[in-house]
Amino acid sequence: MNLLKKALCSGLVLGVLFFNLGVTESNAAEKYGNISFYDGEGKKGSDEKILTKHDVAVSYSDRFLPKGTIILTTNTTKNIKRTLYKWDYGSFGGNVILDVQRSMFTEMGGVISQGYFKGYIMY
Repeated sequence: MNLLKKALCSGLVLGVLFFNLGVTESNAAEKYGNISFYDGEGKKGSDEKILTKHDVAVSYSDRFLPKGTIILTTNTTKNIKRTLYKWDYGSFGGNVILDVQRSMFTEMGGVISQGYFKGYIMY
């Protein structure tokens, strides 16, 4: 019962969040690919903000996204989800769709020696 309450509350929060931010099926972008990590925490990102563990770098092709864009991020192998924020961008290879901070990478179940995990993002 407690798990059901948590699931319902999470769904309600996301619904309100999407409604308030205008994220709908028609304007949301979704991507599947590799999510890697970098050591930017405590440094200034390309959007001029000091980065925290919740801040990410999107691919160079997505650099146009507004500062602070919400990036709903999922480790698809372990079904671990986090709400992260775009405050940086970079050039990636190897089907990488997002770079998260090292501490968030491990929090989401990533193994540093593997370098990436399979993921899904929506913004």
